[in-house]
Amino acid sequence: MNTDTVKVGHAVFGGRDAHEHKQSEAFKLIDARLKRLHKAGFSSKGFGPDFDIKDVDISPDTRLQLSFADFENGDWSRPPAIEPIRLKALILGVREATESERSLQAERFKKMGDKVSAETPKLHPARN
Repeated sequence: MNTDTVKVGHAVFGGRDAHEHKQSEAFKLIDARLKRLHKAGFSSKGFGPDFDIKDVDISPDTRLQLSFADFENGDWSRPPAIEPIRLKALILGVREATESERSLQAERFKKMGDKVSAETPKLHPARN
């Protein structure tokens, strides 16, 4: 039985900044280009301020906007636009990173097990 304590930095649980911290760590494993869920198609210079002129990147704010409907300023909030192909690419990127990490973890556990097995006779010599 392993009794080692795993230490986790405060940033993981530190309120609103914790989400940003975890996203930052996740996008070290996932292609950072997959953060963009919607690319603005228009510029306010040519079409005026009522057109969608914002790129939508994954962020704690985006997460909240996609999770909850809200009534603000006399109107229901609208979630940001998401391009299905970009969302699918993100999901596939996460799946790939997760599978890669899972196989690396299995390999690390096997190496640890092999090391423990190799050291076991030294720690507990057979009695004659």
